[in-house]
Amino acid sequence: MLRPTFALMNRSLRLDVRRRRFHLLRLIVVSVLFVLLLMAQGRSWSLAAPGLSFFRTIAWLNISLIAISGIGFFASAITEEKEEMTLELFMIAGIGPLAIMIGKGVNRLTAALSVLVVQIPFTMIAVTLGGVKARQILAAYVALAAFLFLVANIGLFYSVLCRRTGHAMAYTVITIGLLLNGPALIGKFMTALIARGFLTSGGTIAQSATTLSQVLHDASITTRMDAILQTAFNSPAIGFQVQSNLAAGVGLFVTAWLLFNWFNAGVSHSAPSRGWVSRPDRLLRFLAPARPWKNALAWKDFHFLTGGKMLILVRLLLIPLLTLGVYFSQLVANTWGNWWDLNMQNLVGVSLVVLAAELLVQSSRIFHEEVKWKTLGNIALLPQPIGASARDKLRGCLLGCIPAILWLSIGIAGSHYEILRNLYGLSEGMWFVCGLAEFVLFLHITAYLSLVVRWGALPLAVVVFATYVALSMSCLAAMLAGLLINGSETGSAAMAAYNAIAATIVSGLLYAAIGRRLETAQGL
Repeated sequence: MLRPTFALMNRSLRLDVRRRRFHLLRLIVVSVLFVLLLMAQGRSWSLAAPGLSFFRTIAWLNISLIAISGIGFFASAITEEKEEMTLELFMIAGIGPLAIMIGKGVNRLTAALSVLVVQIPFTMIAVTLGGVKARQILAAYVALAAFLFLVANIGLFYSVLCRRTGHAMAYTVITIGLLLNGPALIGKFMTALIARGFLTSGGTIAQSATTLSQVLHDASITTRMDAILQTAFNSPAIGFQVQSNLAAGVGLFVTAWLLFNWFNAGVSHSAPSRGWVSRPDRLLRFLAPARPWKNALAWKDFHFLTGGKMLILVRLLLIPLLTLGVYFSQLVANTWGNWWDLNMQNLVGVSLVVLAAELLVQSSRIFHEEVKWKTLGNIALLPQPIGASARDKLRGCLLGCIPAILWLSIGIAGSHYEILRNLYGLSEGMWFVCGLAEFVLFLHITAYLSLVVRWGALPLAVVVFATYVALSMSCLAAMLAGLLINGSETGSAAMAAYNAIAATIVSGLLYAAIGRRLETAQGL
């Protein structure tokens, strides 16, 4: 009776076992653990509990990777079938919603759990280094597995409800962010409202918010991990966090199953979504796309990838509104100062965040959209080099960043004295250059992965970039550069210069790799 329900899952698991990338992923995880172990061993003479320090690094790294996997790995489980117009084929073949969810979700959960399981024998070495017990390690992995189960079902839930992978990823990011930071946000917000006299500490709203904050705090993986990493930890491995995460995950899975047919009736897509661009209102007709420019690829990507003039207007209004929101939150938190200086500094910060987010999103989509809709081969057939076509697409994407660049320029003009003061000095200037070089590297990693993987290029790029930063900062060459002049500003600048040069070299290699991938586009 249950055999048809698990048929798709069995097939997916068998295919995953034969794929090299999952075995390569486990090998990379073990390699990272080995590097961290060597670092912990090298610092053992200066630490009271090197084993605890080693395991703490692994635990928090796992929490970060699980949160990222929910964004790129689980949130695309069902939406990828919708976007490839194959979900209805499953239904026509008699594969029901439960079988689809199990087949597309459970195999991914199994692959992610295997990454956790393969770590356990290696992390047990932390016991021999001192400061941590085997009981703590096992309790930590039980907590991580429960958190992974919850994150997987959050991603699967939004993948069922949303029609686009991007939307499912966005909702997953918001939900995971609220789970990890919700208790602190609620506590600070209620404290500020009570301090301002808007609420009373004994009122119904304040008491309800306190109860909700406490429940979220107890169910949080961060709270549980902090408790496990205490030397005096002696609690059962299955606590409230494990129970609540498992219960919430099951609830989300059942809810998604019940809503599956309602949200997935007639979901076929024969063309990419054009968003607001394809629905101009009479009053906003001037924002609709005009005739194509001479540079047709730049015109296409400006209107259909960045949102065109409509989203240019939205960004122009959104950035100052976010800046005012930050300013009012500072007032609530009793952060006083000259309102002009505060707003100009906030404007610089908000504009930088928006600009960085736009560049990262566009770098993950600039080639992926062409690959997904199988149009990259057509672009390769144009009577110009593929590199020229890529640069035309880049120009169209950069036009969407005009609002952020405009507001950033205004903010810099209004707070340039403070900015120059913070960047004054050899060390500060070199680290600023290093940050720019590594951000450019981040963009290249994202663009390259968008040509390699089907989904989740940006979350995977976060993992790859974080691994690169960790390895480059711990590299012997970087440490030697910093120790040439121990404790001086020149030593810090030398480390920054080394990292900037390394990031530039790797960016150049990735640029060449992207070019080679694009040159093979005619065969796609």
